[in-house]
Amino acid sequence: MKTSLKRTASLALAALMAGGAFMLASCSTNTTNSNNTAAATTMLASSMPTGTTAYTANVPDEDYGGASFTVSFTDYHTSQGGVWDHRDIVAENMTGDSINDAVYQRNQDIDQKFNVNVTGIQNTATTDTLVKKTVASGDGTYDLFMPVLNEYNTSAMKGYFVNLATVQYLDFSQPWWDSNCEANLKIADRLYGMEGDLTIMDKDATTALVFNKTLLQNLGLDSPYDMVRNGTWTLDSFGTMVKSFSKDVNGDGKMDSNDAYGYLYERDSVMGMYGACNQRIAQPNTSGGIDLTIGTQASMTTFTDIFNLIYDKDHCENVMIAYTDAMFPTSMVQQFADNRGLFMWIRMGDCYNLRAATTDFGILPQPKADANQTQYFSSVNPYVASTICIPTSVSDISRTAVILEALSAESKNLLQPAYYDVVLDTKTLRDDDSKQMLDIIYSNRIYDIGDIFTLGNMSDVIQETMTYKNDIASFIAKHQNAANTAITKLVNAYNSLPQ
Repeated sequence: MKTSLKRTASLALAALMAGGAFMLASCSTNTTNSNNTAAATTMLASSMPTGTTAYTANVPDEDYGGASFTVSFTDYHTSQGGVWDHRDIVAENMTGDSINDAVYQRNQDIDQKFNVNVTGIQNTATTDTLVKKTVASGDGTYDLFMPVLNEYNTSAMKGYFVNLATVQYLDFSQPWWDSNCEANLKIADRLYGMEGDLTIMDKDATTALVFNKTLLQNLGLDSPYDMVRNGTWTLDSFGTMVKSFSKDVNGDGKMDSNDAYGYLYERDSVMGMYGACNQRIAQPNTSGGIDLTIGTQASMTTFTDIFNLIYDKDHCENVMIAYTDAMFPTSMVQQFADNRGLFMWIRMGDCYNLRAATTDFGILPQPKADANQTQYFSSVNPYVASTICIPTSVSDISRTAVILEALSAESKNLLQPAYYDVVLDTKTLRDDDSKQMLDIIYSNRIYDIGDIFTLGNMSDVIQETMTYKNDIASFIAKHQNAANTAITKLVNAYNSLPQ
C-alpha cells in the first residue's frame, strides 16, 4: 500500500516564510565532478537578510518539461507521536509551521526553476523489497529512495543503488552534504548512500544530552557549557556530576521510575557514548577494506568505563527496563520534564517532545573519552536516520543528480535554518550557548558501519545493558569471527559491483 503526497502550486505565499528561511540567488560554473561547461544555474531571486550568504548549486540551467522528481520514503515508529515521520520531503501548502513552509517553498523554487514536479510517495513496504521490485522491473518511477540507515545496507550490497561517488553534478565538497558521512560510508571507492541537508531525519537521529539547569545550579556544579568550551567535558567529569544527584522521591526506600536520577538513558545510549569517545565497531580504511576496531584496548577501556557508570543503579536509570511499553521514550522525557533527571540521553528528535516542558534545560554534546581527545563526536543512530540513495533503475540519472543537488542547496538555505529554529524554540534554548552546542553536536558526526551493517551482530553489545552484563571481552570474542566474515562478504560484494 502506498499513499501519494502532492503539493498544490503557489508561489504567492513565499512572503509568509518564517525568519531564517532563505532562497538561492545565483551560482557559478561547476568544475568539480563535472565536465559540463554550460552556464551555471541562477535560482529564483529573493531578498536575503543582511550578512547572510545564499548557497548555490553548480548545476546547468535545464527545462525538464514538467517531469516528476519522485522520492520514496517510509515513516518509522509512528507510535511515538510522529517524531520519526518524514516532514522534509513534501508539503501540501503553507501552514505557518516553519519546517513545513520551508519544505513547501524549497520545492516550489525547484519546480519553477527546472520545470519539474517534486513529489514524494510514502511506502509501507520494506525498502529492500520495494527497491528489488523497482530495479528488476526497470521501473523508473523513483528518483530517490530514503531508507533508514540500517536498511539501506542490504540493497546497497545487492547493487540496487547507484554509486554516488561517480555521479556527475553531485558535489560532496559542498556544505549541504555531510563529509563525515562520505568518509564513513565510502567503501572501495563506492558510496551508495549519503546524508545532507535535503533531510532532517539524520539531524533528528543525532545523539546528544540534555541537562536540567535548575538542578545543576542547586547542586553548585560547574557549567557544562564552559567545560565543553575548555575541553574538560569528559566521561569522568560527566560521571562525577551524575553521581552527585539522586533522590528517593516517594520515600519508599527503593529506587525506581518514580524517583530522581543523575542520568536517564536507554540501551542505544551505549553506542552513542562509545562513539562520542571516538570509538567505532568498524570503519573503512584507505586500502578499500574495513577495519574491525572494536576489541582494541582503547575500545575495551571505553566500554568498561561506560558500563561502570551506567550500571550504578542508585544514580542511573535504564528507562527501557523501567518502562516496559513501547512508549518508553515519551515516559523518559516526562520523567526529565518533572525534574527527576539531571541528565538525559537523547536523539535530537526528542527535543520536539520537550518543547512544552517548563523545565529549564540545556543541550550538550556527549562527553569525550578524556581531555586528550581533541574533538567532540556525535553518533547518528542508524535505526531512525534516513539516507539518500538513487536506484539503478532511475530513468534519467543526469536529471536526478541536477535536481538532487539543487534541492540540497536550497535546503541549506531554507530547511536547515527552519530546523534550528524549531529545535531552539523552547522557553529555555534561545541563547547563544545552545546554538553553539548545536553547532558542535552537528559538526563531527559518526556513522559507524559496524552498527549500520550489523557486522557480526557486534552492535548487540547494547543488549548487555538489559541484564547489566559487563564482560565485554567475552562478548567480543564470541562475535569476532562472525564480524570478520561479514566484513569480507561486504567488501567482496562492493568490489563486485561496477564503479
